[in-house]
Amino acid sequence: MPGLAGVMSTARGRGDLKEVAGSMGRAMVRSAWHKSGQESFDDSGVAVAWVHSIADGLGAVPLYDSKREVALILVGELASEVDSSLLNDYAEQGHRILKRLNGRFGGVLVDFRRQSASVFTDRYGLGRIYVHEKGDCLLFASEAKSILRQVPETREFDEQGLAEWLGCGCPLQGRTLFRGIRLLPPGAVWTMRDGEIDKDRYFDSDEWESLPRLSPEDYFGESKRIFAEVAPRYFQGKGKIGLSLTGGLDSRMVAASIGGGAENVTSYCFSGPYKECEDVKVARKVAAVCGFPFQTIDIEPNFFEQFPDLAARSVFVSDGCMDVSGSVEIYANRKARSLSPVRVTGNYGSEILRCHRAFRPGLFRHPILTSKVAKQVADSQQTYENECVGRMLSFIAFKQVPWFHCARLSLENSELSVRSPFLDNDLVRLTYQAPVDFETSPESAWRVIRAGNAALAEIPNDRGVADGGSALFRRLRQEKMEFLAKVEYAYDYGMPDWLARLDRLASPLHLERLILGQQKFCHFRVWYRDQLGGFVRETLLEEDSLPWDIFDRKAVKAAVEGHLSGRCNATLEIHCLLSVALIKRKLLVAST
Repeated sequence: MPGLAGVMSTARGRGDLKEVAGSMGRAMVRSAWHKSGQESFDDSGVAVAWVHSIADGLGAVPLYDSKREVALILVGELASEVDSSLLNDYAEQGHRILKRLNGRFGGVLVDFRRQSASVFTDRYGLGRIYVHEKGDCLLFASEAKSILRQVPETREFDEQGLAEWLGCGCPLQGRTLFRGIRLLPPGAVWTMRDGEIDKDRYFDSDEWESLPRLSPEDYFGESKRIFAEVAPRYFQGKGKIGLSLTGGLDSRMVAASIGGGAENVTSYCFSGPYKECEDVKVARKVAAVCGFPFQTIDIEPNFFEQFPDLAARSVFVSDGCMDVSGSVEIYANRKARSLSPVRVTGNYGSEILRCHRAFRPGLFRHPILTSKVAKQVADSQQTYENECVGRMLSFIAFKQVPWFHCARLSLENSELSVRSPFLDNDLVRLTYQAPVDFETSPESAWRVIRAGNAALAEIPNDRGVADGGSALFRRLRQEKMEFLAKVEYAYDYGMPDWLARLDRLASPLHLERLILGQQKFCHFRVWYRDQLGGFVRETLLEEDSLPWDIFDRKAVKAAVEGHLSGRCNATLEIHCLLSVALIKRKLLVAST
């Protein structure tokens, strides 16, 4: 996965900066398809190391302006090429030139005239940059583990960040799981000059929030035009491009907009071990209409054998942001890489186009936390609600994306290069101009699909919704699919404890084969109880496996033993417990 790491210091000419940056950079190299580099600019007091995917085509050497007065090191996934003309405008425009970058990235800009250095991230913060201020130094890295290995005092949990992760699914307000380490805000550019750090932004959401709303017809017209321009940008490059299809509308919008039978496109869909899910059934039809080769990537029995290593990698790669359920993402994307090193997805489509909130506060069913931490977790829910005040699209694009979505993206990017047109600057800017009544409506998505390929609009999505046909038939089909989805949830994550006990008694019937797999391809309630039970018990019931100032020992044992015996459903608690145990082992202790 692409990334950079480095250190800025007010004490220019420090010979150890290059050594520190090199050590931080080496912490991010994990694959044969990663390339790395390193550079120091002593007069500006900065040293940088970088890692990038061979498929990215970024970050091989610093880019200079024509006068060699400005240097740029950039890693990530951009929608267009970057050359020296960008830096030639720096003298007049300063950091405003960064607004012209479109994509997911992090970078360092060195101004030799002012003897200053700046670190920045993209306007959504998706090119995540962790920062730590220590004395006269600012350490920065795309992965927290680079800082953990360098600064011993950060190898402890940040109490508030952990409470928010436990209660909301991710730390909020730029916090992380680690003491003294924070995230660079979206659109931020931090500059060290004259012994001080100037914490500025080159982009703020106010710039888009002030745009005028369009009429419905103007908005629909612009949606079709913009998406037809945007989608092809993400299929550039040599070799095959993998299009990850699902049963939803977003990947179908992409398929409709790039034209049928594109020679460099292969398509696929993920599926589980029990049956062919609706995603696969719909995706296969979409691929057939477009003329794309299509394959199903299955979660096979060897996943369970690999789970201990995959779970540890999920926690390690994501710096603890993704829990162990991310093991499925690593497994599936690793198999997808054999088809193409680039994966184009519909990720963030429903979030940006229909203001879908992907994470919300929740409570554990079983009281596994100490009373102090339980209070902090409860308080985190109010913090979440406070952050949701204002324009929901801004919450999603500039808070949900960098705080929550980065976790899963980090896992995907560890196996291949992921691209999505739904965070393209042109498209997100247009979405801010949507009529109020259409901010949560799927109508613009259907119109884009119809404009690109009308036949695709006739295929029902995974919830049975299609464009056209008998109203009664559509309603019955939707009711059926919604019912099956609810049944699957109730049998999986949502199963109450009393029903879990009955299900255990009926285990010889293997009801999971009948009920599970309709909508989802991973089912950890059953897996923890059966195939993964030994690993769960071995990992969580060891004497020093967990930090017992956070968890109640007796309650943990009761929840774990209860789930493994089938007396209760503690799936979410086990997700959390396994993840914290592995964070402690792989990130805190291993970094010493």
